[in-house]
Amino acid sequence: LSADAASDEVFELYSTPSHGLGAVTKLNGPLVTGGDVREFQLTPDSTRAVYRADELVNNTFELHAVPLVGGPPLHLTPLPAGRRVQADFELHLAGAHAFYRADALDDTRYALHRVALDGLSASVALHPPLDVGRSVTSFAQSPDGQWLVFLSDAREDEVFELHSVPAFSGPARSLVTLPSTADVGAYRIDPGSQVVFYLADPRLDELQELFRVPLDGSSPPVRVHAPLALGSDVEPDFLPQPDGRVLYRLDRDSDAVLELFHFLALDHERHAPAATPTATRSIVR
Repeated sequence: LSADAASDEVFELYSTPSHGLGAVTKLNGPLVTGGDVREFQLTPDSTRAVYRADELVNNTFELHAVPLVGGPPLHLTPLPAGRRVQADFELHLAGAHAFYRADALDDTRYALHRVALDGLSASVALHPPLDVGRSVTSFAQSPDGQWLVFLSDAREDEVFELHSVPAFSGPARSLVTLPSTADVGAYRIDPGSQVVFYLADPRLDELQELFRVPLDGSSPPVRVHAPLALGSDVEPDFLPQPDGRVLYRLDRDSDAVLELFHFLALDHERHAPAATPTATRSIVR
């Protein structure tokens, strides 16, 4: 847990047995003046915590790993002063590595990195160097832990496209190429770790349609529904299913009247409601 137990508004990381009968142990190292522990995650085997803090230099946020029973923290991601690891870091499913975004090269570009939690090796960038001003803005780990999908304007400034990279070996690859007026919005990897579904507006600016593409980039993206008319949009809360389907809400037939559809093997059909909706009724999640 994170608490300001020792000093008001100075948040540090502690552990205590879940049964409440043991001692409370402070886990982080001494904090620089102004420093705080921010986010933390536990490894799957519940033996270590990985936390983000400006522990050594104020406003320089880095990752550290420490045993839950206490001990010296490992400084995982040394950065120049003023740089920072972002809050959306993730631990690999096996619990031996972390993935994170940081502006390690300069403060205009955030890149995606992997680092081992044992502190025995330096972090590794997971894609080629980005041009100045370009960034990875988000990423997701596949359910099987073998792939990362990330959103970046690596190819063209302010055109955010999807890329994938194997978690541990192999080059990054572009999954989606868009015109200069388009961007990828929401995206989700399917439970089988085979494809990523995503929203984008390649045909017309702000006309959000739903696509899927294999994580390995072995075939081009496919739109999972017929082309939409102006004014229709797929909602961003689409949900990939274990059987390969994706459920999504769409105002296909009447503007602002949302119906539920599903897609499987290039066959798309209305899933609910069975009857024609009225102009005042919608499917809500």
